[in-house]
Order: sequence, then C-alpha cells, then structure tokens
Amino acid sequence: NDPLNNAQEYIADLDPFVSNTWFRATLDYVGERPAGCVFEVTAGPPTTNSRVYDVFWCSNLLTGAWNASELRVPGRADGGIVILSFTNALPNLFFHSGVRLP
Repeated sequence: NDPLNNAQEYIADLDPFVSNTWFRATLDYVGERPAGCVFEVTAGPPTTNSRVYDVFWCSNLLTGAWNASELRVPGRADGGIVILSFTNALPNLFFHSGVRLP
C-alpha cells in the first residue's frame, strides 16, 4: 500500500511485505524563499545506518534535471528520523529528497 516498487524498497532498506514501512520525507516549507534561507527535510522513520540520505534540487521542473546536494547524511541505527539541513542557492528552486546505498 505504498508507492514504492520492490527495488525502491530494497534501496531504502524497507520491507516490501510490511505496508507501514515506507520512506517518508517532508520539507519544512514549500514556496518561494530568498536565496540563502535554510531548509530542513526530515526523512523517516524508518531510516537505517546502511543507507545515506540526500536532497536534490532543480530550477525548472520541465527539464527534469535534478542536482544532488550531496549531503550524504547517514541514517540512524535505531531507525529514527534524520534531519537534513541545507541552504538554497537560488530563490526559485524545487526540492525532493532521496535515499541510496552508500
């Protein structure tokens, strides 16, 4: 009952047979903010210390070109929430987060 396929579940270190294990990420603010503002993205629960978490940005959704902020924040061994903090370089950016193998 989540939007991830089995390969995505594996990448996120989740169990595809347990419906309440899915990667959650939320941005603290959606909308335009001046350049230099700090954003926070929370990832999980669950998270895992065998995966790293990043934030990606783009300035134009039509191009589909996403750039990694390369935060490489490791997850937590206890599965708790990870907070990703970053500063936007431009006022008009779109963001999403992701999880990957180190």
